[in-house]
Amino acid sequence: MKRKLVFLAVGVFNTLADYAIFMVLTSLAVFGLGLAGMISGTIMMIVSFFLHKNFTWKDRGTDNRAIGLFLLGTGATTWLVRPFMMGLFGLLAPFYIWIASWLTVFSGDFIVRTAVFGLTTLVTLTLNYLWYHFVVFKEKDAKTRERRGDQ
Repeated sequence: MKRKLVFLAVGVFNTLADYAIFMVLTSLAVFGLGLAGMISGTIMMIVSFFLHKNFTWKDRGTDNRAIGLFLLGTGATTWLVRPFMMGLFGLLAPFYIWIASWLTVFSGDFIVRTAVFGLTTLVTLTLNYLWYHFVVFKEKDAKTRERRGDQ
């Protein structure tokens, strides 16, 4: 349970920083949703590795296998799944704009970018947690359970 809370805390930090970078990039009007998501996601992927390695899974050793697997899985969600999902969720823009018309404080563009980012983050967060738990840090978890005598 503690690991899931730490994963969540690291995820909240990463998501807020990722969102800030994403919003700046999309505000520049030079970057589309998918490309901005790939750039912000890549920056935060590097930060995320060190935070998850050291805090979530408390893996202090240098493990090239874990680094490679982490980058493979997170890279796949950042560079493949994320742009695809952002494009897919971007198709719902008229719905977001309709919602924005009820919320006069925010522009339709802000609502669209936020909704696309949020929905995509839910998908990639779930995929990343499963990848880290069952693949990247699996051996570390098995050694920890063995040391504690868990089954």
